Amino acid sequence: MTSKTFRIDWYPHAAFVDFSELEVEEIGVLMQIINLFYIKNGPIDNDAKHIGKSCNIGGKRCAGIISSLINKGVISFVEDGKISQNRCLLELETIRKRRLKYSKNGEIGAEKRWGNEQNQELGNDQAILDVMANTSTDKSRSKPTGTTDGVAHQEGGMLNRFGTNRNTSLNRCAGYNIDHHLSEKAREQARESAAGWCQQNLMRVYNKWIEEKHNGTPPKRPNAAYPAWCGSYTKGKPPP
Repeated sequence: MTSKTFRIDWYPHAAFVDFSELEVEEIGVLMQIINLFYIKNGPIDNDAKHIGKSCNIGGKRCAGIISSLINKGVISFVEDGKISQNRCLLELETIRKRRLKYSKNGEIGAEKRWGNEQNQELGNDQAILDVMANTSTDKSRSKPTGTTDGVAHQEGGMLNRFGTNRNTSLNRCAGYNIDHHLSEKAREQARESAAGWCQQNLMRVYNKWIEEKHNGTPPKRPNAAYPAWCGSYTKGKPPP
């Protein structure tokens, strides 16, 4: 089973030292073995014909190079006869832990956002109830002059304050927050697009940009729009 696209850390100094002990063809075969390892998300079949085809060399020649790499300790066979590589195993474990961390942080963040939104909703509802109570009290004390329908005046004043649509008013009070709309994949893409930048600061700038430049109209595809904006906004700029 192949894996989804993900980022792999590269260590140029270690690679430079390790590759200096290999022949040119050995480096090429090793790189394709590493690529196949990550594509398959683990050890790969010892199929010299398939690996050699990806390197544009014959299967017999590739089998000899694989044997040489094993003798040099660069790769190894595991119990089921598949080809493995120690550095690749370590990197896959790092990726697994990173994904688990992102997943847990996402769950915690979602719970906090849900709680904040619920509190905001309750607060807005209470504010409306308070105004309605005050309005009712004012009507019982005096009737507005110049009209035979004091209720219409009072209701009209309330509509002017809260808007003709209650839900629209609540959304406008809350404001747009891109943090509520991003998938974990989009967050990782944003971090890669703006390496070294604080994502919380970038989100605040983005939210303000949406409010001021687009009148608070949210993007149709936030998971694509935000990472692209991060790359454009930080391009050529050092992290603060």
